[in-house]
Amino acid sequence: MIVGLADAEPHVCKRPARALVHGAIAPLPKEFKCEEIQDLCSDMQMWLPPYIQCYGDLYKTEVFFPRPWLLAAKASPEHYTRQEAIKTAIDVIVEVARTYTIDDGDDLCDRIAKRRREIETDFIEGKEPDEAEYGIAPWTAETAF
Repeated sequence: MIVGLADAEPHVCKRPARALVHGAIAPLPKEFKCEEIQDLCSDMQMWLPPYIQCYGDLYKTEVFFPRPWLLAAKASPEHYTRQEAIKTAIDVIVEVARTYTIDDGDDLCDRIAKRRREIETDFIEGKEPDEAEYGIAPWTAETAF
């Protein structure tokens, strides 16, 4: 592959000089203010997506990640049993963690795997989830930009 740089122009970035945070939720383009760097970070899967797709709908990552019981509660009871809903939600949360996070995602997947049966049973029985007991709390990665 040959790359020509004859027509290259210096990059003038409108983005404020702030650290980029791996594992944070992806910012909107109007907030980030630099399409080139945002595209690069997105291509590198540096950030969590702003939305999680589950049950044929999109849900805000900042609200539902990494708590599958919140996502499962959104499943239509006409289409999913409580058991199907929580299993699907856990699978989606684990896939997002594996795809868009590095070390923290592995740790999260391990915690979910260890407590999966308990999380499923509690949701199926309608018990209030104990985030501290599960070892799963809201995602704490700082802002992405």
